[in-house]
Formats: sequence, C-alpha cells, structure tokens
Amino acid sequence: MASIYQTRRPRASPLWQVVHTAWDDFLTSYEKRHRPAMGPLRTESVAAVQAYYRCGDLTTGFTRYQCPDCGHERLLAFTCKARHICPACHQRRTRQTAEWIATRVCHPVPHRQFVFTIPKVLRSIFRKRRRLLTHLFQTATDCLRDHFRTRLDLPKGRLAAAAALHTFGDYLVFHPHLHILAADGLFDAERRFHCMPVEDLAPLTDLFRARFLHALQSAKLISQTKLADLLSWKNSGFHVHADPAPVGPRDLKGRQRLAEYLLRAPFSLQKIHWNPATILR
Repeated sequence: MASIYQTRRPRASPLWQVVHTAWDDFLTSYEKRHRPAMGPLRTESVAAVQAYYRCGDLTTGFTRYQCPDCGHERLLAFTCKARHICPACHQRRTRQTAEWIATRVCHPVPHRQFVFTIPKVLRSIFRKRRRLLTHLFQTATDCLRDHFRTRLDLPKGRLAAAAALHTFGDYLVFHPHLHILAADGLFDAERRFHCMPVEDLAPLTDLFRARFLHALQSAKLISQTKLADLLSWKNSGFHVHADPAPVGPRDLKGRQRLAEYLLRAPFSLQKIHWNPATILR
C-alpha cells in the first residue's frame, strides 16, 4: 500500500514554539545577560535560527508538483538544509552521511567508538574560544594512534578513523568532548589490518591526560603551577570510554549506527515539551 504524504507542520513543533517565544528576548538581552559567560554571539548561529524559521513553511517558498496523468498538485515547502538546530534537516543529513561513512569511508574491519572527555575545570577555557578545541581534536586522535602503535608494536601503523567534536552535554550545558569512530586496530605498510585486543583503557586515558595538559601549558592556556596541580589529582576528570566490543567487519548496520551517533543532534524532539503556562513575563 502506497504511503500517504504528510505535509510538514513546523510550527507545531515544541522546539519551534520555544524558539519563537524566546528568540527575540534572547537577542535583546544577550550582551548583558549571556555574553560575559558565552562570548560574542556568532553570526552563523543567528543565521541558522533565521533559516530554521523558514524551514518547511509554505509561505516562504515551495516547489509545485503536478501529476501528468490526473493533474493533481502537491506543494513541497523549501527546507533550510541546516544542521543541529533543525531536527528534520539534521536527521536527514545524518542518515545520508552515516550511510556514506559506513559504506565508503570505513574498511570492512572491526570498528569501535571512542569518547574522550576533559574535566569541568578546563571546559571554560574553550567556551569563548572555540578554535582552541583543535587541541582536543589533535591530542585525542594522536593518543589513540600512538596507543595502538605501542600495543601492536607497529611504529608506523596507520589509524583509520572519523571524528566529530561535540560541545553539548545533558540539558545543553557546554561540555566539549570528542567522538572517534575508528577501525579497532592499525593498517601496516602492506595494507594488512592488525586487530587490537579488548583491554583496559586506563593507559590510554593517562596518555591523553598528560599530553592534553602539556599542550594547554605549551599554548600558555594554563600555568606551570596549574599543570602540576592537575597532574597531581587522583581523580583527574579525564576519561576515555569505548564500546565493550567492536562491531564486526561485516556488520554494516552496526557501523552505520555508530556513525549516526557520531553525527547526532544536540537534542531530541522526544525530550522537548512545550508548556505555555511556564513562560516568564
């Protein structure tokens, strides 16, 4: 039985209601209320919200389709094609990109997802200076590669991985961390794959902690005293998490599932509820 086309109703979304109600007040009060903690309001953020307002709205543009047999017409509203803030467009792009990663980027070898997190005391360094997060990206990927090389005794082994930097956590708090979808092993010069054993990741966590802190100190983002203090903490706040076992080399759906999580949106519509009675005046 053919599916029935359902016209999108973007304004019925609880997210649209939240944004529509709070956006103007957010812009008006940003300099005074939010800039001290979050830094300058980025123009790309404003543009994304403006595009989201127009997404799926027939009044802002549409394509008209007509059946050549019966003459029936259907209107298809333009979309914003933006990521992150627009659930519909982001999810569509996530599925397309994840399928491409799973089928074209990943080799048919075991894969695992690794998540590198840093302690709360360091997160404020990056809130206003997002470009500095390149230290997290570079350090984490280098540590994963070097840990594999040491464990497999392959000094020139090559890591195959795709990474995504997330800056959000529960309740959209600023929580920079790195997700890496990696082949669970290394390729040698002859392109042979060497699998990693499933083992404790404590040595990788220690390596990541030491290198990341020294990278911050070298960039003069923390002092030598602060470096020594953070290295002395018993519970460092640094953590490397990985799936208990890798997905198999022939598990295409498993790789695609990991890739979708790598690209996931910062929030879920299923967890957002709109209650007009809670609006603060």
